[in-house]
Amino acid sequence: MKIVIFVMFTVLFFVSNGHSIEINKDEVLTLNKAISIALLKHPDIKSAEGTVKVYESRVGQSKSDYYPDINLTSAITRHSTGSNDLNFNSSINLSQNIYDFGKREARLDINLINLNSSKEDLQFTRLQVIYNVKKAYYFAIQAKSALEVARYVVKQYLQHLSRAKGFYEAGTKPKYEVTKAEVDLASSRVNLIKAENNFKLAITNLKNAIGIYNADDFMIHDEAIIVYDMESLDDLINKAFLNRQDYRSIELKERSQQKRIEFEKSGYYPSISANAKYGYSGDRFPLEKNWLVGANLTFPIFTGFQTKYQVDEAVSSLSVIQSQKEALRQRIVLEVRQAYLNAKDARERLDSSEITLRYAEENFQLATGRYEAGVGSPIEVTDAITVYSNARNSYIDAKYDLLTAIADIMRATGLEPLGR
Repeated sequence: MKIVIFVMFTVLFFVSNGHSIEINKDEVLTLNKAISIALLKHPDIKSAEGTVKVYESRVGQSKSDYYPDINLTSAITRHSTGSNDLNFNSSINLSQNIYDFGKREARLDINLINLNSSKEDLQFTRLQVIYNVKKAYYFAIQAKSALEVARYVVKQYLQHLSRAKGFYEAGTKPKYEVTKAEVDLASSRVNLIKAENNFKLAITNLKNAIGIYNADDFMIHDEAIIVYDMESLDDLINKAFLNRQDYRSIELKERSQQKRIEFEKSGYYPSISANAKYGYSGDRFPLEKNWLVGANLTFPIFTGFQTKYQVDEAVSSLSVIQSQKEALRQRIVLEVRQAYLNAKDARERLDSSEITLRYAEENFQLATGRYEAGVGSPIEVTDAITVYSNARNSYIDAKYDLLTAIADIMRATGLEPLGR
């Protein structure tokens, strides 16, 4: 199904609150810039980047197992034999792990896999931040468009009240029509207050999605042509499993846990290490030179069943991850299916609402013209204004529901560009 939507409009609104270095005062904040700021500054991304650095450090720690340990030791001791002689000892010591039946290799593999998993998590966090910014931006413009409709309705009721008063003063219309026009105007002003509040909340939500809740005064603007060729549902689901960063991450976590089982099982096996020492010792100077070179074989005979329980824990943890992976698979299918159906629904509603809006505009012009000519009724005008405002809002809702649904598809399939 091919979705083609043309959106060509400009929305400017003055927002005042706080201070921020990301946006200049009175700047027009485009959607692209909002996304760019969020990718640089959002705390969720900062947290995910920090996690990547943690795993980079763990990889470095694992690599240290391949290098020897070298340390310098110096000591002065006095024996408890009644002698006042001091004993001096200074040496340089070296130890090197020779073979531990794959334990150090498994540890390094585990941390490398976890590092890659954390990078996928970072990418998915970016994907989620982009989606949240898009959704909040669309909602803010949608709320602004609804606000403009509410203002237009108040303007129309003011004009209608002026006409009703003119007819009443001329003696051609009853007082009832003036009273009804005043009631309709008051009701429209209540709706305008609600629309203004909804827009303020939408701007607050947008700031939060970007991660700049204390931003300087700014305006919002959008001018875009969106052409989106939507693939079949099955193709979208297949692409989601290939591209979703959270799914790739949990696959890596599964591999890591499988390596963890191997690592814990290596606790049953011996380890071989080499050591060397070179130094000086004695109770008077010059000290005597001494050295030694040797190898150690360590074989675990009994560790209180510690290794067994560590293996059992690793196996159980693998089962948990595999269950989480299956749950994620089901959730991905659901998310893609919902986004796909929402896009189809919004596209169909947009087509219908365009036709309805066109008829509502024509009906409104006819009703207004009839009343101005003195042959229409106030109920006809009120109904026409109500039908028009409802049709206009339905069109706005369908348009931004479609934009949001497209954003849902991009998020659900993991196909959103994630550049910084």
